[in-house]
Amino acid sequence: MSKIIDHPSILPYPKIYRISEVPEIKDRLVYAIKPYPMEGVSLLISRQDGNIAVRFGDFNGNPLDVKNKKVQSLENELGVIPKFLGVMRYSGLTQAQFYFSENRLVDMRTAVNKWAGPGMLRDIFGKMMKNNIQEVIEIVPLTEEAYKDMLSSTENVILKASSFKNIVRNENIFPLYARTYDEA
Repeated sequence: MSKIIDHPSILPYPKIYRISEVPEIKDRLVYAIKPYPMEGVSLLISRQDGNIAVRFGDFNGNPLDVKNKKVQSLENELGVIPKFLGVMRYSGLTQAQFYFSENRLVDMRTAVNKWAGPGMLRDIFGKMMKNNIQEVIEIVPLTEEAYKDMLSSTENVILKASSFKNIVRNENIFPLYARTYDEA
């Protein structure tokens, strides 16, 4: 008799709050990242009981068909499924959701509220993705003074804490990320 496998849901990409709304990011080492559109394709890979499930979605958590132009572009240009499955096998990960904006890997979720840090993304996937990965501008300690400078900055950057941490907003859990610009 065949087993019924519970396929995990495609989860939406988290909201990234304006830096003024995220004081918790102060006094941390952060990656300043070139902004990317908050839309794209997510790839969910799950391995359980010898079975592999692959699903695609958008940044809102909606499923996408493999015939979708963005999905086909991602797979044709980067061929990500076999590469990422190999990394997951080697690392022992049973499930991960990868987020791509403009065919660049911008994030990786390993559980509902657990994300890979920017350094881990760069170290594990940088060479394999041949620079199709989020662009780190600099790594900077976000002191009180640097935080104040960022509040009035005209430079558009996304800040991600170097070590993973969650924040809670309106009873929802988000990774400790911030942006220096207003959403379009």
